[in-house]
Amino acid sequence: MWLCVKHTGVFVTFLFLTVCGPPASAQEYQVTHFTVEDGLPSPETYFVHEDIHGYIWIGTDRGLCRYDGYEFTNFNTGNSGLTNNTVFKCYEAPNHDLWFTCYDGSISIYKIESSRFEPFEFNDSIQTWFSYWPKQIVFHQRSTSIYGYNENYFLAEVRNGSILKVYNEHLEQQKEFDTIISDSEVFKVVNTSPKVVYSTSVDFAFPEDSPPLRYLNSFVVSDTLWFWDKTKLYMYVDDLLTVYDVESPINHVVARQGLLVMAQRGGYQLLLGKLKRVRAFPSNASYSDDDREKGLWISTLNDGVYRFFLPESGGELPVFIHHHTSIISLSATENHLLAGTKGEELVAYKGHGIYTIVSKFTDNARDYHMSQMISYGGITITNGGFVLSEADSELRCERLVQNSISVANCKITEDRMFTTTYKPGYEITDMFGNVVYSNSLGGFRVSTLHRLGSTLLVGGQNGLLTFDIRDDDPVVKLVSHTLSQYEITGIESTSGKFVFGTMGRGLIIQALNRFYNLTSLDGLLSNIVNCVKFENDSILWVGTNKGLSKVLIAKDLRRSRVLYSLNTDDGLVSDFIYAIEFWRNQIWMGTDKGLISVPLSYTPNQVPPRLNIEKLIIDNTWFNPTKKSYRWQQQELSIKFVGISFNKPEKGFYRYRLHRLGDERPPYHYTNNTTASFNNLTKGKYVFEINCKNKNNVWSETHSYTFRVSPHWTQSLFMYIVLCLLGLWFALFLLRWRSKVIKRQTLQSSYLRELEMKFAESEVALLRNQMNPHFVFNALNSIQSFVLERDIHMASDYISRFSKLMRSSLNYSRKDFIPLEQEISFLESYMKIEKLRFPSRFDFKVRCTENVDVDDLDIPPLLLQPLVENSVKHAFDSETVGGFITVTFDQNEEYLICVIEDNGLGFLHSQSSTREKHVSIGLDVIQSRLLLIYNEGDEAFMDIDDLTNIGEGTGTRVTIKLPIA
Repeated sequence: MWLCVKHTGVFVTFLFLTVCGPPASAQEYQVTHFTVEDGLPSPETYFVHEDIHGYIWIGTDRGLCRYDGYEFTNFNTGNSGLTNNTVFKCYEAPNHDLWFTCYDGSISIYKIESSRFEPFEFNDSIQTWFSYWPKQIVFHQRSTSIYGYNENYFLAEVRNGSILKVYNEHLEQQKEFDTIISDSEVFKVVNTSPKVVYSTSVDFAFPEDSPPLRYLNSFVVSDTLWFWDKTKLYMYVDDLLTVYDVESPINHVVARQGLLVMAQRGGYQLLLGKLKRVRAFPSNASYSDDDREKGLWISTLNDGVYRFFLPESGGELPVFIHHHTSIISLSATENHLLAGTKGEELVAYKGHGIYTIVSKFTDNARDYHMSQMISYGGITITNGGFVLSEADSELRCERLVQNSISVANCKITEDRMFTTTYKPGYEITDMFGNVVYSNSLGGFRVSTLHRLGSTLLVGGQNGLLTFDIRDDDPVVKLVSHTLSQYEITGIESTSGKFVFGTMGRGLIIQALNRFYNLTSLDGLLSNIVNCVKFENDSILWVGTNKGLSKVLIAKDLRRSRVLYSLNTDDGLVSDFIYAIEFWRNQIWMGTDKGLISVPLSYTPNQVPPRLNIEKLIIDNTWFNPTKKSYRWQQQELSIKFVGISFNKPEKGFYRYRLHRLGDERPPYHYTNNTTASFNNLTKGKYVFEINCKNKNNVWSETHSYTFRVSPHWTQSLFMYIVLCLLGLWFALFLLRWRSKVIKRQTLQSSYLRELEMKFAESEVALLRNQMNPHFVFNALNSIQSFVLERDIHMASDYISRFSKLMRSSLNYSRKDFIPLEQEISFLESYMKIEKLRFPSRFDFKVRCTENVDVDDLDIPPLLLQPLVENSVKHAFDSETVGGFITVTFDQNEEYLICVIEDNGLGFLHSQSSTREKHVSIGLDVIQSRLLLIYNEGDEAFMDIDDLTNIGEGTGTRVTIKLPIA
């Protein structure tokens, strides 16, 4: 918000004799007065200065203060690096640093880039050398001159990081300083701009109380030297010195549209060689300075600071005040400007302040405002039934409708009038005021009229209606549902474009059935529009309750914009504009404070505002705008900015947007707030764009602030690298640990396997050894039978064969595998022994197919013997004769196939007999051996088939498949 300031209500009429010509009549200026109530630290002020960023600096006896258009910021020795609280003068260095001279003789320097105060590094020297504070500082290309008073010297020169004393006798060598040197009746002036040395010996002497050597204020304008001392103002030109006496001591002199002298008891203007008192000027003015928007700032020694707005465009805004009665309607003829007043008057102006009251509503019991005028066909019709025309430069007026109490009238034909009354609807009357036709329009109250050919556009509280005025009974039509939601207060048309002023929604522009809304956010002074008027096909003037706006209506309606605006800040007497009319190259405005005019050629000051990004607020912490990167945790980012303009619009002063690089730019956000806040920004690089405008829609330069939101430390590249390294280390650790586990498990498995293998070998050997007692038991039984039968020969032969078989069995028992040939030989030897016991019970045969290579195949020893033994013992009973046992060996690519087949009782029959336990022992031993020997790779198989059960005769077939290594 604008800082609340006090408007004096007094307008100063500076009738300066200027180079721009004579002033316009009745010209007025607005004054803004700032005091301690507005934020000044003291009413005693010494200077005003505008810096490069547009801030207004004010020196006081209680510190410095800075004004940004909103509020005052105060600086003193307690809250900044200011060296003294009494600050007399400000000097701006070439790098735009501000040098402030203080009461104690010190200098404080405000660094414009860092926004910090620093004491002048040679303060100790100049405070010792000068008797008072420095009187002037002049910046040169390579040095700085500091002037002050002392009986021995008055100049200090700063060069190359050191300071040098310059004494009185060296002054004539100085060619670039601004001072006056007096010695009795002779004085010299050496000035920096232009670099000219003035010297004279005219008959002149300074007052007796002046010291022999003295510095005086001075400046040069158009080869005229002005300087002053106490109550004397001196003008030196063409070797002629002129002295002007001022009633009170002079504090300051400024050349602003003339010469303005600021004295202790008011202001004076030098006019036609004479000093004239300016009544409304503040007393004890100490200094003045211009701002970029043509405002004149004046500091005072006891009453704060004043800002006089002096609008200029090669000159001042010529605002003419012609009549102080409220003017609410306007129309123009060739030689007259017609105005209707709130006091029921109809006034005709001829220009130059000459006007005539044409007529009044004198015959009505109640007062009615002269609020509407409709002009067409060379005549003007007003409410009240006045018809005005012009002939031979003379204005003629007739009162045709004597009893009308209408708000607005429009002539339809030569003998009929369209009349809108205070009540809803309209009436058509004849020339004598008799009502011919009326229509209430359903409560529609008319606010404005606009004639387009034979069509009459009627705007009111509920939108827009049309009438065909050629019909005796006009047909009412609703123009557009879009407009029905607005109250229409003004209508204008040109070249197919229609403009509707509304109450609260600004302008509605229509072309080719397309609508565009122009509001205060687009620069319009107000959304409450009182009147509209086209100057040409593209320029529209809009009167509002807050001033006048000039609008460009573009072919592409979206490009329509406000060119500039005028209100009391620019010199108008009122902001409330009732009516607009063009006459004699002027735009005329009827206001609640009178009739005023402005030249159509006038262009306001187009100085854009200054915009500064001041601070950043990150998680409630202030940062300098130079910060470019923010941590992930800092999710709340606020940007503090300020646009400095004393010509602000009411709404939409700033516009800004924030977007991430690479993303689509969002639309601008319009605001009057000086802070933009953003929350939960994700990581990435962002661009913040902002600018501001004055009320004339002059935009400042766009400020772009680029910053980066860094990711959380867990999402940073460094952390990714650390996590990758940790992950790699962990993976290597796991691999190493897994390798150790696997190695340990492998060692354990290898050890267990070795134990298992040893155990298996032991178990195989044990099983193998179990067969030997079994076989030995049966053999001994056979030998016993031979002995009992006293067959010594057979017993001897049996024992011989048995011993050989046992020897082979002992040899084979030490081996895991033996050649197939040896196994076949062992089986044949065994069955021959068994046949000796049972010569007639069975016969046998061992054979190999042609696929079997008996030399290259190995087989576990004594594997088949128990099966053959089972056939011998269990397949045939004691009564069996002609039994047969066949052992066949075959081979394919994967297996050695061993088949033991007999034609005995069959497996199932033998299992059910009392000999079951003898059969099961042999089979279990063979099965266990196969599992132990062939526990990896291809497995060994053993199948037992009862031939009787499968329909292949009688007997048993045992098939063993042994994998071929």
